[in-house]
Amino acid sequence: MNERENVGSEACNRSSDFDFESLTQSDEGPGPLGMVNAKITGAREQNVRQNLDINWEEPNFHQAPLWRTWEDLSWRHRASATITSEDGLDQHGVSRGFEFSLLCYNILAQRLLEENDFLYAHCLPEALCWKDRLKSLLQEFSYFDADILCLQEVQEDHFEEDLKLFLQERGYGCVYKRRTGDRPDGCAICYKTKRMELVASREVEFFRPCVNVLSKDNVGLVVLLRPLGDPSVEPFCVTNTHLLYNPWRGDIKLAQLALLFAEIQQFLGSQASNLRSTNHLPLILCGDFNSLPFSPLYRFVQDSLLHCNGLFSSKVSGQNKISPLRWHLLPSPLLPPHLGIGPNCCHLEQSGYNGVDGMAVEMNTIPITPELDNGSISVEKGVRGLSPEGTWLPYVWRQYNRRTLLALRRQRSCVQRPPNLPYVPGATVSDEGEWFSCKTMEFEGGPSSFREQPDTISHPFHLTSVYSHVNSRTGKLEATIFNSGQGQTVDYIFYSVDLHRESIKRSVQDGRLQLLARLSLPNESDIRDIGGLPNIHCPSDHVSLAARFRLLL
Repeated sequence: MNERENVGSEACNRSSDFDFESLTQSDEGPGPLGMVNAKITGAREQNVRQNLDINWEEPNFHQAPLWRTWEDLSWRHRASATITSEDGLDQHGVSRGFEFSLLCYNILAQRLLEENDFLYAHCLPEALCWKDRLKSLLQEFSYFDADILCLQEVQEDHFEEDLKLFLQERGYGCVYKRRTGDRPDGCAICYKTKRMELVASREVEFFRPCVNVLSKDNVGLVVLLRPLGDPSVEPFCVTNTHLLYNPWRGDIKLAQLALLFAEIQQFLGSQASNLRSTNHLPLILCGDFNSLPFSPLYRFVQDSLLHCNGLFSSKVSGQNKISPLRWHLLPSPLLPPHLGIGPNCCHLEQSGYNGVDGMAVEMNTIPITPELDNGSISVEKGVRGLSPEGTWLPYVWRQYNRRTLLALRRQRSCVQRPPNLPYVPGATVSDEGEWFSCKTMEFEGGPSSFREQPDTISHPFHLTSVYSHVNSRTGKLEATIFNSGQGQTVDYIFYSVDLHRESIKRSVQDGRLQLLARLSLPNESDIRDIGGLPNIHCPSDHVSLAARFRLLL
């Protein structure tokens, strides 16, 4: 055992056992987490910046609580018209409905922490001990008392032995899914059984044998929850996931998300017999997406559409500021046809289901074929897979068929006008910034080949983020994770909205699911000022996201 592990073990031994009943919240002072409904004044914030000098090479002992506040957004839904009971409004002009809170939190699995302890060299040993981290986690759960918990990096043994018992004693029902393979952690969704019931759930595994873009062990959870009290009330859907971390493999992240959308759509279609109506069924999608705000993957979620033409895999998540030595374009199609999932993120056999937000699902015309057109060929051809001895084969070579090679002709890198090409009217484009149009390109196979190999992917949900990702007071980017001395936003809560189009501009507004409030997020400087994450007040390298919603009845 090295010196660092020995110090951590001694810190754990010094930590006394605690009683679950002692975790109570107080209305006075900062509470168990040092969180209060007040913002740090500008003068105090400046004083902290001047007096706290952090050395990220050594443990920092100037650790402090993270100050956060609830941001009230309910004013957006107040009615100004005359109030009557038949309007579905209360005496204050607010629509009646079922109000609930949701907490999304990557709690940092202890085994992953220990395997990557170099990321936490700035932390106190006590902040890395599971017994102390557990106590802080349970205090945080008690403090927020959310109706729904969506947790990532939940280590299975810690969930069964510690978290599940604590949550069940406080009236939560729990659904858990561990990552496939030998990974020890997974995702969990917990809900208050006194407020809602579980209608159905589905576990989603992203791993698919011999598929290059689905070769990792990440998972997702989908649940259908119905508010108690009125059996005629339609349920709502909550989805929790944790996508791959690798910043270079945006193709895998995008494929995992596309598969998740397809599974949500299929899951809701299978529950159509239990629903009075499948139109405008609210959806909340949250988790650790390992992607930055406004990146292509983020835009795919919010815009329901992504143009993959000429998009490099390393740029999908927005985490890379430099380009890799070997540039890797997204495959076309993203998912191989034999999976039976089309570019609209819908299973081919599913038809006639109106889906979430009432958006009709079009039948995909791509034929199901055993050919793996995106280059993920069979094991004997040398693609990563299991050898006869049961060991993983390295990536050696890709073999493309004729359809794929034709589809590559549409990539921007293939159709860009050379900078020194003389301009010939009717034969070349008029300027260097113009691209050839797919409609004017002629090749064997005709226009139908474009429909079979689309350069866009879409999903049938209208979603928007709870957070704006930029602090309106300071103008700084918000951060949900901090390690290696850097803060970024990678965790999100998306929820379904109504879509409106004004000419070519896309605008959204709250529909049956209304956002009432959200817990403010810090920026990178705020986290630096408290000594980084995790610390003795904040048990994870992520911060929790929380929101309050109203479901219109």
